[in-house]
Amino acid sequence: MNSSNVILVAVDLDARSAEALTIARDLAHAMAFELRLVHAVPDPLNPESLDLQSFLDGVRESLQDWAVQAAGVQVEPTSICVGFGAPLEIILREAMRPEVEMVVMGGDVSEVTSARNAMLHSMIRRCPRPLLHVGKRGAQPVVLAATDCSDPTLPVFHHAWVVAVALGDRLALVHNVDPMASQFAQRIGIPMSARLGSFLAQRSREWLEEVAAAGEVVITRDPDNAQGVMGAARVLGADLVVVGVRPAERASRKTADKLLDGVRSSVLFIPLRPAPQVCVTA
Repeated sequence: MNSSNVILVAVDLDARSAEALTIARDLAHAMAFELRLVHAVPDPLNPESLDLQSFLDGVRESLQDWAVQAAGVQVEPTSICVGFGAPLEIILREAMRPEVEMVVMGGDVSEVTSARNAMLHSMIRRCPRPLLHVGKRGAQPVVLAATDCSDPTLPVFHHAWVVAVALGDRLALVHNVDPMASQFAQRIGIPMSARLGSFLAQRSREWLEEVAAAGEVVITRDPDNAQGVMGAARVLGADLVVVGVRPAERASRKTADKLLDGVRSSVLFIPLRPAPQVCVTA
């Protein structure tokens, strides 16, 4: 395998994988990245009766043929990773490789088994790279970046901007401030009132418009951050929602998990590291 920037696509020879491969193909072409496929094979019941290497080579050939038929993508056998074991562990192992820039998976969570749903929730928390879960197409070519303004470098916005440029989509930014601005109050250790919350929402809009220079900034006032983001996504008909993901032990609100379950369009999950706090002041 070479060291070029790579988009890793988890495939399972089904329709949702074909949709994921099609989106990954478009992104790879726009970003001048290479595609790599990864596929997990259940452990054989009688491994001693199989020529394991020949079996895996045959799976690679099948995946190579499938990629051409499903998305018109020619993938070299050296760019097809096949391994025995649980899909979660096989995908995470390949995602750890330094040349991988993004992982792409497909499937509507409303149509998957409980086991796969659990795997997806674990994946968004453990994946070391941005993880694109490909869902249904939105009504409008809009990439919606969701930010809580806790990191002044706006990592979610910048990832969303790159993808929006690659796809030729419009970019919008959403920030939810609940009626009592409780998340902001928790960070600064000062109680908030509804009036101060409204003032903070206005200041957040002004700050985001200045710093991000996005074409559109949406401020929502929902008690639940995920509901605020999903409401904005519905209003805009967003084709893709981009959201940050903190490690499980730091994710008290589970916004990313709620979006995975509630958003029918595609969602790009960006792993976040601890960042300095930022206060929006008058």
